[in-house]
Order: sequence, then C-alpha cells, then structure tokens
Amino acid sequence: MKLIKSNKKGKNIHSPFVYRLVANILFAPYPFYAFPAIEKLAVSRQESTYLKQVFRLVNFFDFEQVSEIFPVNSHTKQVCQLAKSRIHYAEADKIPVSNKTSTHKGYSHLVIFSECQDGLDTDTFPKIPEVWIFRINNRKYTTEYFHKLKTKKEVQITIELKQLGLVIFNKKFDKQNYVIKHSFGLPIG
Repeated sequence: MKLIKSNKKGKNIHSPFVYRLVANILFAPYPFYAFPAIEKLAVSRQESTYLKQVFRLVNFFDFEQVSEIFPVNSHTKQVCQLAKSRIHYAEADKIPVSNKTSTHKGYSHLVIFSECQDGLDTDTFPKIPEVWIFRINNRKYTTEYFHKLKTKKEVQITIELKQLGLVIFNKKFDKQNYVIKHSFGLPIG
C-alpha cells in the first residue's frame, strides 16, 4: 500500500484525476454561490468546512443519489440539494448495495458515513463507480472503518483530510492512498 503525502495544492500527486479533485474541487481557491447559505446553516467553522466539501463533491460528481449512514448532521440533505436540486437523499443504518448498472455517466451514488457502529460490514463494496465520504474527526468507529477500507483490494483510491476521508471505487484506477495535511506546507481550512 503506497501512501502519498500532499498538501491542498496537490504537491506530489501524479494522478490527473486525484490532482484535479484535491486542488480544484476540495480546495478550490474561489467561493461557490451556495457558501453564504452553508455558513448560515453551520454551527461551527469545522462544520462549515465539512459542508462546503460535501457541496463541492456533489456539485463536481453530479450524483443522482446520496445515502447518509447514521446521520448526525441535519444540514447534509439541504447542502446536497443546494448543489443539485433533484438529488435523491436517503438516511440509512447500513450500507446500501446496488448490483444494477447505472445509466448515469461516471459516479451516480455518494454514501456519507456520518457515524459508524461497531461491527459494520467491511466486505460490502459497490459493483459500479461510487464515492464514500467518512467524517473521521473524533469518531472512533468511523475512523477505524475508513482505515480498514484503505487496505482492501476492492478500494482503488482513498484521500484522507483533516476531518474527512474519501473512498473512491472505480476499477479503472490503480490502488492509491493519499494523505492531505496542513503540515506539508499549507493550512487546511
């Protein structure tokens, strides 16, 4: 398992897809139209940063559906709908599995793990390209589950940020694990 350390400008990232995702999406240097509304929803700076990153991901990937596992943030649905008004949002207590193919180009489904419970199945994986988000800051089982997934051969890309973990399932990519930290030159915020 190769670990690649980077900063929010994409230093050391050689994958064009991951570079664009990190430097131009997650840490885009410009504000989006929905950011003032997101800042009003958020109760803290940390939550605002998290919600803005969710918004950017939904906006970039143009997901058809979002599933939130054990939701703890009542604003996630609103933020997803700010990015795409006709998105289907569902709350769940287990990982939704879809074996059917999608007519959507690219990634049709986003799964957000706001919280995980002990014993969550670590062998359930999507059959089509999909993105999972983990809130890993101060959430024991969610952080543990994210780190278990980093070692699985079915997981192609992981990106670990300060409070967020991304897992990208897409068989066209080789296995890659990235850590984006402020200590590598730039603050994340």
